[in-house]
Amino acid sequence: MKAYEYQQLVDMFNNVPYTNALQGTSQILPTYDAAQDIYDSLVANIDIAVGLMAQPEAQAPATSDILFGGHAQLWIQFANTLKLRILMRQSQKADRASYIQTEIGTISGGYLEQDAAVNPGYVQTDGKMNPFYDFCFNATGTYTQDFWRANQYYINFDSANHDPRYRYVYGPTPSDATVYAGNFLGQSNNALVGSASSIFGPGVLKAFNQSAVILSAAESYFLQAEAGLRGWITTDIKAAYENGVTSSFEYLGAISAPIKSKVDPTVDSITFSSPDESAAYYYSQPGNKQTNFDAVTTTTDRLALIIRQKWAAMNNVTPFEAWADYRRLHLPADIPISQSPYVDVPTIPVSVVYPTVEYTTNATNVPTQGANAQHTDKIFWMP
Repeated sequence: MKAYEYQQLVDMFNNVPYTNALQGTSQILPTYDAAQDIYDSLVANIDIAVGLMAQPEAQAPATSDILFGGHAQLWIQFANTLKLRILMRQSQKADRASYIQTEIGTISGGYLEQDAAVNPGYVQTDGKMNPFYDFCFNATGTYTQDFWRANQYYINFDSANHDPRYRYVYGPTPSDATVYAGNFLGQSNNALVGSASSIFGPGVLKAFNQSAVILSAAESYFLQAEAGLRGWITTDIKAAYENGVTSSFEYLGAISAPIKSKVDPTVDSITFSSPDESAAYYYSQPGNKQTNFDAVTTTTDRLALIIRQKWAAMNNVTPFEAWADYRRLHLPADIPISQSPYVDVPTIPVSVVYPTVEYTTNATNVPTQGANAQHTDKIFWMP
């Protein structure tokens, strides 16, 4: 879990306090470590953790483990998947290729085949519900987040490719239960104001006591598919890709096909008995290069397909990963930037500025960012 958290810190800020951090009052002004050094340490510590969890005495009562219920093998799979994520983040750094392949070669024990989702026992009380649900609803069930609305780019992509997931990632507009509509980020004079645009949907807002996803099975499969495509692991790439899509459909509960089936244009809608059937219908669309693995043949196009579908699966579930993939690969290639006329730099931000409190309390150590007020300083693994 320390590796999980520190990877996100590096992926946001680049260099952060690490070696001297978490020392309490004995070290209140920690120095900053180089981001790549932190990454290497995280990989080494994950290896140590896997070795410890593989010991027979690595047992715990189910009630003491709010992530995996005391199953050590699931912790090993979680660690392996996290290690693969950390290594794949560095895929675009040519000088890291040998290191990446060597470290991937040491992974054993499998990868996650289920969501790593935590649940400490959420109750229907403000501040004690699932954090995302608590953000959107109060304890009486009143929806409170009218500011956050659907993204039309996602709706357009799903609709064009006969993907039902937008109906689960987003809900219908409050003013019309038959309409799904969104905005474009930063768009001024938007006609879809108020209740004319969609809110968060039933696939991501399930219940006050829904488990909180830490690392999804869908992400695990897509990581494996990409690693296999690069020749870094031995796996059935197509199966891993399709399992990633299926896992996303399963998490969202997506079973309804959208209007106008591409397979049979005379059919207005289809309802399947399970998300697995719906997913299979989706990724088997003949000739669709946005969904069907066999419809694309080059490594470049297959990578774009894998990352596109990974992006679709992460939306409103673990969107941080979609941001990381875009910064690493610039995929999906047509992701729109903000249309706001007040944007200083017309690009997607690639990093987060150090908080002001660091400059006021740890000024000797915090790195000087200069022009990074524009959020343009790259993370070490970016091309």
